[in-house]
Amino acid sequence: LERRLGPYAAAGQLQQAPAPRGGGIIKQEWWKHWTEPHFPTCEFVLASLDTAYTEKTENDASALSIWGTFRDLNGNPKVILMYAWAERLGFPDLVKKVIDTCTIDKRNTGIPRDKRFKVDRLVIESKASGISVAQELHRVIGFGGNFGIELFNPTKMGDKVARTYAVQHLFSEGLIYVPWPTKDGQELPQGYAWVREVLDEVSIFPRSAHDDRHDSMTQGLRWLRDCGFALRTEEHSFSVEEEKMFRGRAVPLYPV
Repeated sequence: LERRLGPYAAAGQLQQAPAPRGGGIIKQEWWKHWTEPHFPTCEFVLASLDTAYTEKTENDASALSIWGTFRDLNGNPKVILMYAWAERLGFPDLVKKVIDTCTIDKRNTGIPRDKRFKVDRLVIESKASGISVAQELHRVIGFGGNFGIELFNPTKMGDKVARTYAVQHLFSEGLIYVPWPTKDGQELPQGYAWVREVLDEVSIFPRSAHDDRHDSMTQGLRWLRDCGFALRTEEHSFSVEEEKMFRGRAVPLYPV
């Protein structure tokens, strides 16, 4: 019966679950759990913003995800999802929340300290509302602000499904971590509901009612991959060997 219905229909009708066992394109079991109480020391922190066109309830929310890149004990690149939110916000409130989430200062923003980050770059989908948000952020924080702002066009990599498959291997090969400060797969403590929301939305895609967090994720990971921050182990090893090969031997300017 499951074969006849298909994995999504079977999950919904037989298992009373919205996604196939383990997830859809990106399976929940592929996310690596970061169980330490503090984040790893990150070399680069990226914020990825997917903006909604309006704030009406029937439309998707705007979503922001924060990604940190670090290296494991063997020097291999890894990526950790540090935080994510999705809300239906008017234009001024959206700009304010993005700034508050992507900066650390002494202002009383109403956002807990552990939900604010020192971001190196913010990427925004290059569509009508995204361009407007980028322009307003430049106006508010200036071009020499605390983080760089870049418009990014993910549609050049195809539709949403194609873009998901383009980053699928990062998960299946164990590059992507998510905070999970418990041992032996126990339930997440208070304050980490956003982790479960992200995992559930991503695992259901492309059958989810809303995909704002998912779109923010694929955009951010694609940018990190294009810029060389999210390399597979084999790719990283090759780049290291290639650098050694072309580094050459230092030659003194004058004979000694």
